[in-house]
Amino acid sequence: VGVGFLGAMTLRRIALPAAGLYPLATFGLGMVAFAAAGVAHAGAFLAAYLAGVVLANSGLPHRSATRSFAEGSGWLAQIGVFVIL
Repeated sequence: VGVGFLGAMTLRRIALPAAGLYPLATFGLGMVAFAAAGVAHAGAFLAAYLAGVVLANSGLPHRSATRSFAEGSGWLAQIGVFVIL
């Protein structure tokens, strides 16, 4: 949850050079939350999920670009699961 709050605060204060970098930054923050929880021997998937919930509800800039990136990633994950099964 802390990674989500700090990440949201950071993304609101800095200006990235392109709108397409905000979705990558939010994805990276989810990975940071996952890794930090893994190092702390805590629930990594839960930490990444909670960081995503906090980021999704924090009113980030370029929200539509981030949402379309997340939807595309979700579709790719569903296709991957279908192919594996």
